[in-house]
This record gives sequence, structure tokens and C-alpha cells, in this order.
Amino acid sequence: MVELYLILLICFLLVICYLITNSLRYIYKQIQTIINMRETKKNIYIENKNISYLANAYIKRKKWFYCITMLEYCIHYNQIARDKPKNRAIYYNYLGLCYQMIKMNKIAEKYYSKAKL
Repeated sequence: MVELYLILLICFLLVICYLITNSLRYIYKQIQTIINMRETKKNIYIENKNISYLANAYIKRKKWFYCITMLEYCIHYNQIARDKPKNRAIYYNYLGLCYQMIKMNKIAEKYYSKAKL
């Protein structure tokens, strides 16, 4: 009987360890991405995967202004204009979502309409 309780306890703890490990890997990857971007300060161009990754990270953490600032910076320097139209639509959708979440619906509609083009 004691063995059954121990086995159940170990199974429960394994699931918790797995979830904690995944969270730590996610945080580690975010930190590495930010460090890599800081090291290339002279280079204005940021890779698409880093932009998408950071936008997703900011949205998951509900850091709307960080996401808006980063994406607006990329748009200002025409970085997104060089990308594929599919990527541009994704970025504009991110901006629309962020503006919608901070209750600026008119601006959100503007970016959603740009994403449709």
C-alpha cells in the first residue's frame, strides 16, 4: 500500500518537474534572444524569427507597450516592408491585438485593415 502511494507521488512530482523545466527553458530562450539582440546594436536589422518570438513573449506576458514599441520601431525603419507579405500581416495583427487590449480600438482597426492588404 505504501508503495502505491509513493508511485503516485512520484508520478505527480514528475509532471510538476516537467512543467517547471519547460517554463525555465522558455525563460532561458527569451533571455538568450534579448542578449543576442543587444550584442548587435550596430545592426538595425533584426531577424524575423526574433521579432515574432519577442512579440509572442510580450503578448503572453501582457506587456502590450513593449510589443508595440518593438514592432513600431521595426516598421519605422522599414524592416517589415522588406519582409514577405505574410510576415507583415502577422506583425500588423500583433499590433492590432496590442492596441485592442489597451482599449485603443480605432488604432487597432487601422492595423487590422493593414494586415488584410
